[in-house]
Amino acid sequence: MAIRVAEGEVDARAGLRQDEIGDVATAINTMTNRLVQAQTDLTRSNRR
Repeated sequence: MAIRVAEGEVDARAGLRQDEIGDVATAINTMTNRLVQAQTDLTRSNRR
């Protein structure tokens, strides 16, 4: 999943589990969600 995001596939999400790996997956998903939002905001800003 991390490789897919690194290659530009920002819609990829990590599977969730109820352990430390799940915590990391949740953090990665949060970061990719924020990245997508930042890209969207930047695109909108540049259109003005």
